[in-house]
Amino acid sequence: MGLKCHRVDYVSAQKRSKVGIPSWKHQVEEALKAIDRRGESKHVIKKVFRIKPGQPVPGLFSYGTYNTVFDKTMTFLRWLSEHHPVVKTLSELTIEMTQEYIDELFRRGKAASAQTVLAALRKTQEGARCKGWIRQDFVPVEWHARVEHIPRGGYPFTEADALIVWLNRRAREYARAACFIRSSGARIDEVFHLRSDLIDFERGRVSLKGKGGKIRSVEVLHPQQLEEMRILGRFVFMRPDNVLRWVDNFERVVREGCDALGIKRRGVHGLRATAAREFLQRQIRLGATEQEARRLLAVWLGHDEHRTEVTHKYVSKGNVW
Repeated sequence: MGLKCHRVDYVSAQKRSKVGIPSWKHQVEEALKAIDRRGESKHVIKKVFRIKPGQPVPGLFSYGTYNTVFDKTMTFLRWLSEHHPVVKTLSELTIEMTQEYIDELFRRGKAASAQTVLAALRKTQEGARCKGWIRQDFVPVEWHARVEHIPRGGYPFTEADALIVWLNRRAREYARAACFIRSSGARIDEVFHLRSDLIDFERGRVSLKGKGGKIRSVEVLHPQQLEEMRILGRFVFMRPDNVLRWVDNFERVVREGCDALGIKRRGVHGLRATAAREFLQRQIRLGATEQEARRLLAVWLGHDEHRTEVTHKYVSKGNVW
C-alpha cells in the first residue's frame, strides 16, 4: 500500500549462530515492531492511501489490537511447539500448520474464536513479511473450515470413563477436572475459574461463571463426584503459578490419554458433549419430549433456551441414545 515498514535490525547470521535461534516471543515482538503504528491515526492512513471499506489497513494502531495479536500468536506458537517441535522460526511456518491449529479449535468447540485467531496471525505475517523473514504466507487469504474432518458429539460413555481412569493415574488434578466436566457440562474456562464457595455439596449444584460473566446454577449429574472438590482454598484449580498454561496442559494430557487408549481425539470439549448426551437422556426418561429436553439442555450448557439448534453440535439429531 506504499506504507513504509518500521525496520528493526534483526540478529545477524554471525551473532545468531552464537546465541542460538531467538525465542518465539522475541520473534513476534520484532515482527510487530515493524508494523507498530500506535499513536498514528488509522483514519488518516485510510484516507491518504485511499483504502476502501472492507480492505485491510496495514499496521497496528491501537494497544488493544496489538495485545490481542501478540496473545493469539503466542498461544498458536505454544501449540506449535508441542505439535511441531522442530519448527523454530516464523519463516518455517506453513498454511498447513495454521489449518491444523484452526481445525483443532473447531474440535474444541471454539469456532467463534477462529476468525480472531486468523486475523491476529495475518498481522504477525504482515510484520514478518515487512521484516523480510518470510517468502510464503502461512495464513490463507480466505478460510473454509474443514468441517468434515471435525468429530462431532462427545466420547461414548465407556470411552469417557476410561479416559478419566487414565488421567487419574497420570495427573489427578486433570482427572478431577475431567470428572467435573463429565458431570456438569461445564466449559474448560468455567472449570478453571471454579470456586469452592459456589459449590452446594448438599444439593449437588454448582454456580458457574460463563461467557460474558453470566452466572448460572446447574445441577450436576453425579453429585458424589463433588466430594473431590472439598478443599480449603477458594479456587479449586486456579493458582498464581498455573494461570498461563493450565488450559493448554489439560488439553495436551487429554490428547495423550486418547492416543494411549486408542480412541478418537475429541478434546476436553468432548467431555462436555458426553455430559450433554447423558443430561438429554435423563430428561427424556423423566417424560420430556426431545424438543423440551433440548431446551433444558441449552440452558444447562449456558445458552438461551430457544437456541435448541446449538445442542445439535453436542448431541446430533436422532442420535440421543
